[in-house]
Amino acid sequence: MLSVIMSGLNVAQKDLNVAANNVANANTVGFKRSVATFQDVFSNDPSANPKTAIGSGAITSMISRNTSQGAMTSTDKVTDLAIAGRGYFTLASTDPETGARNVVYTRAGNFTVNVKGEIVDSSDNQLQVFPVDENGKVNTSAAVVGAVIQSEKNAGT
Repeated sequence: MLSVIMSGLNVAQKDLNVAANNVANANTVGFKRSVATFQDVFSNDPSANPKTAIGSGAITSMISRNTSQGAMTSTDKVTDLAIAGRGYFTLASTDPETGARNVVYTRAGNFTVNVKGEIVDSSDNQLQVFPVDENGKVNTSAAVVGAVIQSEKNAGT
């Protein structure tokens, strides 16, 4: 009996943790809320009649992210981007200790331009895009490259 009560307390605590995370990140750009789902736990006694089996508690079966489209708001910055529908922005993150480049995915589209002309997020991860050929067409068969805005100031770098 005590194990059933403890399992109920555990799933209630997990549900509170998920709800608290949703509230704490409600104003975070690109944040997608999570939903906890639970399931009953039944005894593994093979001789028990499934119609009269008594539950042994509950467990957290899954915490899933709600990736449905959120509200888009207009800003005055040309580097603020949004994705309509499914998908993520792909960013390149450089490890300061090893110099290794890692791929980072986000729905947050509040980008800026750094001193090198690279389009970056608040953590200085560079936006990755498909290159454009000389005819102005996007080459989706090529590898992605870092997004750079060329200007007279950074054209030589």
